[in-house]
Amino acid sequence: STRFRHQEQSPDARKSITTVGVEIDADAIHIADDNARKNGVEMTNYLPDTDSLDAEALSIVLRAMQRKRNVGLIKTLPDELNGPMYDLCAANILAYPLVNLAPTIASLVKSPGGEIGLSGVLATQAQSVVAAYDEFFEDVKVSGEEGGWVLITGKRR
Repeated sequence: STRFRHQEQSPDARKSITTVGVEIDADAIHIADDNARKNGVEMTNYLPDTDSLDAEALSIVLRAMQRKRNVGLIKTLPDELNGPMYDLCAANILAYPLVNLAPTIASLVKSPGGEIGLSGVLATQAQSVVAAYDEFFEDVKVSGEEGGWVLITGKRR
């Protein structure tokens, strides 16, 4: 069983970290915002850039943008945050969407050396996710498993 330990950081160390979240679902953004506040993390959560979405995801995002309760509260990822600038991308999404998102996630991670941590993947589906990311990342592998779910990691080529 793999366990992840939270390492305490000084307030100054936390301030030097830019944390950005991208969700296709407005409710997930509200939950992520609330969790960030509860955990003292400065984090901004956005809907994705609509140009990068398939038809199903685009439909979900457009509906979220049209809901009255979201107007002015939820924005799409700004251009200045939409590029290969991230040291780490953590994604907790099911295997099928992760496979389809491989080029998009790779396009956001610094090259070379940026890292990924992918979860939400059943052990029986891990190989398809590893194969999808192997084109963009080196040493892509299952780094941990718990209860039939795996963590997949790799470093950007």
